Amino acid sequence: MTNEYTGIILAAGKSSRLKKKLKIKSKIFVKINNNKDSLDYNLLILNKAKILKVFINTHKYHKDYLSKFKNNKYKCSINLINEKKLLGTAGAISNIYNNDHNVDKVIILYGDNISNINLNEIIKRHKTNKSDFSVVINKKKDAINSGVVSFDKNLVIKSFKEKPKLNKNVEVWANSGIYLTNRKTLSKIDTKYKDFARDIIPELLIMNEVKVKAIKTKNKIYTIDNIDQLKNTKKKIKF
Repeated sequence: MTNEYTGIILAAGKSSRLKKKLKIKSKIFVKINNNKDSLDYNLLILNKAKILKVFINTHKYHKDYLSKFKNNKYKCSINLINEKKLLGTAGAISNIYNNDHNVDKVIILYGDNISNINLNEIIKRHKTNKSDFSVVINKKKDAINSGVVSFDKNLVIKSFKEKPKLNKNVEVWANSGIYLTNRKTLSKIDTKYKDFARDIIPELLIMNEVKVKAIKTKNKIYTIDNIDQLKNTKKKIKF
């Protein structure tokens, strides 16, 4: 059975920190394990969830993305959307909605995060929660580069703080970089040139008409945002 959701991988970032260290075009193309980069890992979990349509936003090096997917080995259509000017993570979704009016329900993945999470289970819980916008969260120490989430007993998110100052030893519920939402929900708010973590989620929390809920996961979320994270991810990933 195919999935009603469209997958979106956000991959248009500048990779500023890693580019200086490794002299690379984009961290998205750095091989992690078994000749797979972070795009491959994200496409694999979308494939496992039987999601048949995937969009990937790009900025610089669009030709490299075209080359990578010239011979598509995945069981989904891969649609590359090039942003001449960066639109922000939320602006990227609105741009995809404008490009394809058949897209409605979406599952959004940060392209530089890696996991083997079961997306079908995540989608099931999103539906069960009757959420308009869901944020997948995991417990994490040293979350200074993440969004920190607090929520009530019904998983309704009460606050979302992007990259707060924290003690390294404090364990918090952190943003995993996986969101689920739909066209109607995002149409309620101006997303142009805005980011989900910095702008949209805090704004949605102010709106009483939108249900913003958390989905907990025990899955480890690996990141490659800087050289230390990349080394740790390469060391620990076994899949």
